[in-house]
Amino acid sequence: MSPGRPTLKISEVERWNPDVLGTDATHFDTVVTKGDQLLQSMVTEHDNLAQTWKGAGADSAAARVNAEKTAGSHLMDKIGGLKTALTTHQGELAHTKQFVIDKRNLIQGMGFELADDGTVTSVAKQQALKAAAGRNPKSDPGYLTKALIDVEYEAAQQQFGMVSALQNADNTATAAKAAIDIAKAELAKVAFFEMPPKGIRALFPGLLHPGTAKPEELPPILGDAMKLEQGIPLTVTNPDGSTKTVTPNPDGTMTVATSMQQPDGSTITTETTGHNPPVTTMTKPRPDGSGIVDMGRTHPDRRSGTT
Repeated sequence: MSPGRPTLKISEVERWNPDVLGTDATHFDTVVTKGDQLLQSMVTEHDNLAQTWKGAGADSAAARVNAEKTAGSHLMDKIGGLKTALTTHQGELAHTKQFVIDKRNLIQGMGFELADDGTVTSVAKQQALKAAAGRNPKSDPGYLTKALIDVEYEAAQQQFGMVSALQNADNTATAAKAAIDIAKAELAKVAFFEMPPKGIRALFPGLLHPGTAKPEELPPILGDAMKLEQGIPLTVTNPDGSTKTVTPNPDGTMTVATSMQQPDGSTITTETTGHNPPVTTMTKPRPDGSGIVDMGRTHPDRRSGTT
């Protein structure tokens, strides 16, 4: 049995260009460097001026410079966080892309037909077995039948692995988007909370009391991303009926689990965390009404197990 078809196709994953994230990360690194230089220049210039400027005006200017330096430093820190997220997930996406390509090459190298959606068939291998049996008048029909069953079973196993690899790619892309959204929200939070213009404060009064603000009083960019930042999992239901849950981990990684109910009542879940191989689990309630749920799992080393 194969997991419900993921949205991604093999050709789409092959066209991924994770290096774009690396280019963006380099740009943000440059922004941080120049921003830190400008902040230091502002402080140095004020310190030089403060040697001769005294009084209430000078004190007010000093307070403003300190506030802007603090806010600016926080802003540069969050831009650096966005750069780190881009760099990290550039590597994750590249690793996952190669995982899909390697799986595709393996299946094709074994002589199976492979469709773009991950479907694996064994037409050519079956034809070869039948042709070989036809050339041998002493061929045992039972042997041919068993060989055909074996090759069909192997095709099903390879399809399971290919579709799981595609779902893993979809999960990895979801984790990357979630992490980048969190970094963007952190950046927006500094901009909104520490240096909001009057127009923004008027639109979102919750910025003045974020701890007690109602959701509608805060900018929408701070919604789901802030929940993830606080360690709260998010679950969405896709148009095809599958569910996707994004769970933040203490080590900063994201676990994305996609579940799809199958026609026979079983549920197949593919779980992805960082560079780790995907783990696909199938659960199915027993039809006897006992409430017992059978579970099978593909382990990271590709062994299968049941409980």
